[in-house]
Amino acid sequence: MLIFVLAFAVSARAQQKPFTQEQVQGLVRDGIGDATGAKLIAQRGIGFVLTDDFLQTLKSAGASEVFLQALRAAKGAQTASSGAAKPLSQIQIISLVAGEVPNHRVAILVQDRSIDFEPTDEFFRQLRLAGGDDELVTALKSAKVIKPAGVAPALQARQTEVRQHTARGAELLRKQQFAMPKLSIAPRFNWIPKTPTYTPAWDIP
Repeated sequence: MLIFVLAFAVSARAQQKPFTQEQVQGLVRDGIGDATGAKLIAQRGIGFVLTDDFLQTLKSAGASEVFLQALRAAKGAQTASSGAAKPLSQIQIISLVAGEVPNHRVAILVQDRSIDFEPTDEFFRQLRLAGGDDELVTALKSAKVIKPAGVAPALQARQTEVRQHTARGAELLRKQQFAMPKLSIAPRFNWIPKTPTYTPAWDIP
């Protein structure tokens, strides 16, 4: 009896987990690569990277188009979920501002997605060079910080270099856009010399 209960608990827990690639192949092999299998995919999702080659393999093994479409939908949901949960990095924020995305929009993204770093005075300086305003700075100061597990020193140095170049490039671009052309205000005169009137000698009194 105890063995049966444990087996049932393990089975129930497994049903709640996303399908692995081997399990999806097993569904098709067992003849459930149809609408019934599609419902299972929709309920549990998938826990692997779906590729076109794998879909073609399943189709050759007898999977229906409904089943394959359910896998594609599960892949889309998986991508959207992972993208929404990922916090913004320093380079992403600088690039958004340098790409002329409105500061208000970037501030909303910062509040919604959080950031993966502790903003420093140097970062704020570079952000303002790129075009960041007070609203964005305030949003960054109050944003939730979710740091990654670990960043290699070489990668961190590279990110700092990219951030600096991006901010500097945006600053130069803004200065070029706002530079007013020098206009000459010197008056122009269209002077045309007059041809002297020739009077014959015999007409002179």
